[in-house]
This record gives sequence, C-alpha cells and structure tokens, in this order.
Amino acid sequence: MGDGLNRSARDPRKAVARLCCGEGTDRSANGHEPSLRAQSSLAGDRACRSAQGHGVLRRLRTTGLLAALLSAVLLPAAGCTVKPYEPFPIEPKGGLPDDALVRCSDVLAARELRIAERDVSGFRLRTHWGPMTDTRGTAQQRVTLFRHGSGLGLLVEVRYMRQGLLDGLPEWTTARPDPELERELGDALLSALTMAAPPSSGSR
Repeated sequence: MGDGLNRSARDPRKAVARLCCGEGTDRSANGHEPSLRAQSSLAGDRACRSAQGHGVLRRLRTTGLLAALLSAVLLPAAGCTVKPYEPFPIEPKGGLPDDALVRCSDVLAARELRIAERDVSGFRLRTHWGPMTDTRGTAQQRVTLFRHGSGLGLLVEVRYMRQGLLDGLPEWTTARPDPELERELGDALLSALTMAAPPSSGSR
C-alpha cells in the first residue's frame, strides 16, 4: 500500500492532475492537514482570485458592449457624406461693375451692418454681428460676400440668444445659414449691381 502511494506521488501525470483539479492542494508539504490559519489564508487567496476573475470578466463585457455601441453609432456616420453648404449666387447680367465692392458696401451700411473684413483685391466682405428683427427672440446676423463662379456668393448667418443649459446664463446659439435672408439680401444686392451708374459730375 505504502509503495503504491509513493509511486502515485512520484507519477508526474498524477501530480499535474492534482494541481489542475485542486486535489491535494489543501495539504501541506509533509502531507498533514494545514492549520486553521493556513486554511483561512488559502480560502482568502481563492476568494481574491475569484473576485479578480469576475472583475476582469465584467470589464471585458463592459468594454465589448461599449465597443459594439460605438461601432453601431460611428460606422454608419462614417459612411455618410455631408454636402457642403452652397452660398446664394449673385450673377448680374453683363458681369460685375467696376464699383461693385462700393455698391455692396453701401447696401450693407443701409442695413446697419458694419464691415469687419474688406479684401479689395480678392473681393471679400464680412460684417460684424448686427441686429435683426425676429419674432422668435433676440437675434443677430452676419453677412459674408465673396467671389463665386462668374459672380458673387452670399452667406447670411444668424444666431439667437438663449438660456445656458448648465449655468443658466444667457448665451448665443451656434451660427447657421438662413436661406430666406440670403434670398432677400441677394435680390437687393443684385438690384444695386445692375443699376445704371450715375453720371459723373464732370460730364455734360
């Protein structure tokens, strides 16, 4: 009997099986039952390893769910193309007059829109944010005029005052183009550009 037990202990395959299956792991090196303190330590180690394993699984599951959610949201969006906003075209018949920049500046000044940027060589005008009448509340508009195709391109942006979401303080909304205002101002600019130039004071 003793020889059989010794052969079993010396058999490496059985030793590996005992380690994998947990058999014999609760015994000390001399074959005796471990003390109460040792048993408590072994139980604590097992509980710790189990808790760590469950924590890793929870993190993996959470990460997997988050990755799946992000993929479901971001992948369709990545395949979508956003069409750039097209400015309102202003194309006078016969082309732009020589004093087109001055005429456009006069139209904007008549609407109480002060020029913030003026590029004479590149033909570009941009106004400061100026007041506008809107029944939806306090609003401002900004006009940008530039060369576009054979004529000019017009962009009118608007923004509204609103109450802040976090601190409750008033703030401006994100600027966005307003096609209706662009059509109205574009017609006024086109009329000014196609109007016959007044005769010079030196002509008879």
